[in-house]
Amino acid sequence: MAFPQVVQLLSFFVAAFASVYVFIWLILMSPLVNAFTDRPDERKVHQRLVPRAGGVCIVAAVLGLVLLWSFLDKAVIPPLPERVFRTLFLTGAILGTVGVLDDTIYINISALGKLILQIGVAAGLIIGSGVRFETIPLFGGIAVSLGPLGFPISLLWLVGVTNAINIIDGLDGLAGTISLISFASLAVFTGMEQDYRFMLVTLLFAGAIFAFLLHNAPPARTFLGDTGSMFIGMALGFLTMYLIAEGPGYPVITAPLIVAFPILDVAVAMMRRFVKARGGGASWVRSLEAMLAADNEHIHHRLLQRGFQHSWVVCTIALLHGTVCAAAILIQRLSAGWAAVALAYVTGMAFWYLHQLGFLAPLAGRYRVRRELEARRRRKDRDLIGIVQADPVLQHALTHYEQELFAFEILSIRDMPWDHPAIRRWSAVILENHYDNRLAEDIDSARKISRIAGCPVFVLGDGVGLTGWKVAHTEGTEVTFINKPVYVPVVLKKLAESIGQTREKRASEKVVSPALVAQTQRELSLRNPGHENV
Repeated sequence: MAFPQVVQLLSFFVAAFASVYVFIWLILMSPLVNAFTDRPDERKVHQRLVPRAGGVCIVAAVLGLVLLWSFLDKAVIPPLPERVFRTLFLTGAILGTVGVLDDTIYINISALGKLILQIGVAAGLIIGSGVRFETIPLFGGIAVSLGPLGFPISLLWLVGVTNAINIIDGLDGLAGTISLISFASLAVFTGMEQDYRFMLVTLLFAGAIFAFLLHNAPPARTFLGDTGSMFIGMALGFLTMYLIAEGPGYPVITAPLIVAFPILDVAVAMMRRFVKARGGGASWVRSLEAMLAADNEHIHHRLLQRGFQHSWVVCTIALLHGTVCAAAILIQRLSAGWAAVALAYVTGMAFWYLHQLGFLAPLAGRYRVRRELEARRRRKDRDLIGIVQADPVLQHALTHYEQELFAFEILSIRDMPWDHPAIRRWSAVILENHYDNRLAEDIDSARKISRIAGCPVFVLGDGVGLTGWKVAHTEGTEVTFINKPVYVPVVLKKLAESIGQTREKRASEKVVSPALVAQTQRELSLRNPGHENV
């Protein structure tokens, strides 16, 4: 690679990085940010209002720089072929426009509508660019012709990768990090082929995503949104297809290895839903329909439920995906025998990973846990959790998150007499602190609630001043202090652990002592009158 080519590649990488970083900063500082607000729902783990502006900026930067590149007649690296350029630009413009509309608070496009759009755009991209799977290269120079199956397989690949990226976009920094690793791998492949035009495209995406991640690192200031996930997913699908269809004969396994984690997550999720439905007695038709139903049991959800911190979840998955991408690159330099060994290692690692997270248990016929959860749901005997003075966003995040262990009851301190019968029914309490100068009073309230209800209380706040989860046992109370932001699966896991520990320690306690309640009420009568307005 000549020095002028290196300069042009790095220049476009830096330009993409700077453009996206500045675009996002400008949106976050302007009133436009209010148009892209994202609310928590039953599958999302965040409990704050966060704008979905990242994808808009990535689309604008990448398309703008590709357009600029097409006008550089004296560029060292010539622009993309006219047919490919027009098709890619039109594809990005369509996905970007529809995605922007869907990411705002004014328009909501259904999942079916977005799927139809993706199919149409993918078909146009295949026809317009002329890039598709026509043969399947295998190891040893063997290739299998697809014939008329080439078009539907190419269409399925593009739509599948696009949706896979969208599905893993459920955790701050996850989809961006995985996509960045994939584009970096594609840059290595295209560099080895000396195909610097498509290498420049991969570096454009890498620079744009890198800048986005600086705003998306936990706790995120902006999300990717459907604009970014569809655009990035379609680009990844197209570039991996190009690598196999137009490259020097890379084995077809190279493409799925480059997008290994998104494909693995989607495949495991669909199989898990099918097995769960069949294990619950559903018909074959219902079980097949269940494969497409959204839930919150993906790999990143399982890691959060196991108590991993948010950043550790992203790093763990990124390490797994990066290892597979590195294996995909090494395979090209190995003999067929060593390539088979590398593939066996990657496959074994994936199965071990899934086994550790409990995904393989249903395949062995062990439905006990699932049946127990279903029985709890039918009996409606969920543990009741009190939510005290939480803002509407946190209330929405907790009450709408899909789970089968807890029910929630919302009260405010000013509306809650300390002899309120609801307190006795609670298995745990979540109390949110909104102001640092009220923190001491809120902690005092938490201890009194814990004393009366005999249950653990979680205090969520920005000014707690403690790192991670800290538990204080004082005067027969159990109060856990948590720094915000918190993530719903982690909170639910801690709730379950604390409730179980409390029941073990206090199995012999049936009711709270009336004398203790009277003592607490006398103490509360001495409170500052302004405390009721917290």
